[in-house]
Amino acid sequence: LQRLCELNQLLIGYYGALTEFCKHFLEMLLWTVLALIGLWGDAAAQTEYRGACNTPVKEPGTCVLVAECDFIRRVLAKPILEKNDIRYIEASRCGSYERKALVCCARPTIPTSSPAPSSPVISANDNVDNRFSSGLTLNDRLKLLPQAPQCGVQYDDRIVGGERAGITAYPWIARIEHFDQRSNKHAFHCGGSLISERYVLTAAHCLSGVPKTWTITSVRLGEWDTTSNPDCEDGECYDVVQDIAVERLIIHENFINTRTEVHNDIALLRLASPAQYTETVTPICLPLDGSFTNRPSEGSRLFVAGWGQTEFDSGSRFKMHVSVPTVTMQHCQSKYH
Repeated sequence: LQRLCELNQLLIGYYGALTEFCKHFLEMLLWTVLALIGLWGDAAAQTEYRGACNTPVKEPGTCVLVAECDFIRRVLAKPILEKNDIRYIEASRCGSYERKALVCCARPTIPTSSPAPSSPVISANDNVDNRFSSGLTLNDRLKLLPQAPQCGVQYDDRIVGGERAGITAYPWIARIEHFDQRSNKHAFHCGGSLISERYVLTAAHCLSGVPKTWTITSVRLGEWDTTSNPDCEDGECYDVVQDIAVERLIIHENFINTRTEVHNDIALLRLASPAQYTETVTPICLPLDGSFTNRPSEGSRLFVAGWGQTEFDSGSRFKMHVSVPTVTMQHCQSKYH
């Protein structure tokens, strides 16, 4: 099984994606792994289907089918299962139901499809904190960020060229909603990336460089088709979008935005309530391990995803993605002169 997984990794690296046959074959292998580690065994204490239980880390949970537990599914989807993964899955077993495995899955909070009526409305000039630092040490702050496999997981492969992205691709993309007091309308004019359950990383000009009549109302997570909720594809429907009110704006203290120069164009949005992780809502992993200490070389390909909506363009109906080349800082700066 280990050799097959290694071969799987080589196939992914060489071809960029697995064939449908390989995907189905690997899915069967995953269920074989479950059988091998005893998830179908009766040795573990039996809990009724959808009964109360405790996860291996002592969180209150519900005994459900493997297919109903997003976290277990993400662990099983890893190309290679580490020993800790297998131990966790084995410790999660809580019985069987109609000859199918049951695992103890942490209880999520049901997301709402729209902000509560009492959600605060934040003006671009109100409640802005220009301090990125706090009293916490660097290590303390790093502990607040999720680590793999709780972040950076997406189920769709990237495709080069401006094409429609899959529903579960780029699940960290957030849409920032503004309310225009002049027109009395809500609209999405900026985007960001979910980096933890309470924070979205975005550009500072999305918060301070907007018209004075605009106020920030909320962040939308889990969007794909802007005309439907929930989103469905090929007969399968996913969770409804999560609209979460913004509690605080944090803009880089040295942010500069003029016609000739832009510096430190970065900001954070603190959400009023935590995001609930699903197949379509997952934070991106920040490169904290030093893997991206070197800047991408000129001409290397990066990926841009979103709906392309601006103040003057209604944008795309679906989430799109495109591959773009990296340019030097000098080339970028020349566009402002």
